[in-house]
Amino acid sequence: MKTSILNLFVLFILAAKSYGQDTLLLKNPSFEGKPNCCVTPSGWDNQGEKNETPPDIQPGVFDCNAKPQSGKTYLGMVTRDNETIERIGQDLDGVLKKDSSYSFSLYLAQSQKYYSFSRMTGETVNYNKPVVLRIWGYNKALLREELLGQSFPIDHKEW
Repeated sequence: MKTSILNLFVLFILAAKSYGQDTLLLKNPSFEGKPNCCVTPSGWDNQGEKNETPPDIQPGVFDCNAKPQSGKTYLGMVTRDNETIERIGQDLDGVLKKDSSYSFSLYLAQSQKYYSFSRMTGETVNYNKPVVLRIWGYNKALLREELLGQSFPIDHKEW
């Protein structure tokens, strides 16, 4: 089974707590918005390839109809057969401190259907293969990124 990688190019801390420090909050952590193709949710920036589309606000786009775990919408991201991935990110209002511990939680699920156009084949493809979510931190001042964590392959349909 081939596993692809999705990146949240973020300092992704949903309920991020640094022990002994302040909580860092995200803008729109549940990715609420109007379901639509190729639209990055409010508060988030597209960090993907310049010639590729941003992620989608689901459900209802590309035949992806799973119900949200909570709220009204969720973020749909794909890895493509041309080796490109979708990525989003946002600046934090605070700073992650060196040698500090942070925690967060999120719900992940694999879509049964995610039909979209393939630039490789020129045909519609079901982008529903298991993926790994990687969470990156990026220091703009130093122009340096660091892998903060990654999921196991997301190969289940339930949140």
